Amino acid sequence: MDGIRSLTGFGALAGLGAAADDAALAEGSGAGLTENQWYAANRRWVLFYSALGVVGGAAGIYHGYRRNRGSVGWALGWGFVGSVFPVIALPIMLAQGFGKRKRGR
Repeated sequence: MDGIRSLTGFGALAGLGAAADDAALAEGSGAGLTENQWYAANRRWVLFYSALGVVGGAAGIYHGYRRNRGSVGWALGWGFVGSVFPVIALPIMLAQGFGKRKRGR
């Protein structure tokens, strides 16, 4: 059961997790790769997305701070969103005008 987590102990879903784990093992999910083998096969993508998350977080902090006139709360919010969802947040930052203040304020 490498890498497969069950939902055991979550009330009504308690039995579902064990059944799902058994079904996944029977089907051979994950193409028979262990977690370490999967990481080795996808290492470049993992490192690329991690680097993109760091860039997105830093850009989000800058963008949130500048766009909202020095608000630390908005800076932290944009930084979090930029690091977790860089593929979505970075284009939004660019579309809003990277670091430009909101209109009408």
